[in-house]
Amino acid sequence: MRILYQDEALVAVHKPAGLLVHRTDIAHGQTDEFALQQVAELTGKYVYPLHRIDRPTNGILLFAFTEEATRALKDDFTERRIQKTYQALVRGWLDEEQTLDYPLKKVLFDKRKKKKLKAAEIEIEKQDAITHIRPLAQCELNIPVGRYETARYTLVELQPKTGRTHQLRRHLAHLRHPILGDRRYGDRYHNRMLEERFNSRRLFLTAIRLDLTHPTSKSPLTITTELDSEIKTVLGQFPL
Repeated sequence: MRILYQDEALVAVHKPAGLLVHRTDIAHGQTDEFALQQVAELTGKYVYPLHRIDRPTNGILLFAFTEEATRALKDDFTERRIQKTYQALVRGWLDEEQTLDYPLKKVLFDKRKKKKLKAAEIEIEKQDAITHIRPLAQCELNIPVGRYETARYTLVELQPKTGRTHQLRRHLAHLRHPILGDRRYGDRYHNRMLEERFNSRRLFLTAIRLDLTHPTSKSPLTITTELDSEIKTVLGQFPL
């Protein structure tokens, strides 16, 4: 955990992969620290959570110090006035920039069993889900995976225009370009190769940038971060 930006109203940190933002129903009984607790300890202040990123995702996480800033920023998140940008490594060659408009069913959890409910267990309506996808670089490894003699990958930039559960991971899986290291929606053959060849089991998805309006000054504010050391180490061995 490291602080990326801090002033009297808010603080932005880089959340490491594997850390929950705060206690949830599915994390009941977990004794490990949460990001909320760690940020409070880092800053020495009470902090208000503003949004979430998945446990296996790393990158920018924003908190507020005051109730006024919390209300303003939560409204901005709700009204989609804050732009989030991610980078991900996906299976296959994704050639064209596109905006994917593909509705997703809401993900519900059984609070008692702490697991995702199956679609057959409850009627779930689809929600609008929109993601802008831009290819950044491509590569091919001379490593056989599954029935293919080589492995192809694309580094992409992702901008969600809606905020559905696991939206980016589910949208890329829908396109048949799942994110590398995704244990729920990904490709087990490529995930196994990643573990065996590069000793990595993590999700290659990073919240890399936030563009927002400062709740006090009303000035534009851009917060950025870098890919973490493990992702950089693995990507350094890919000819991107």
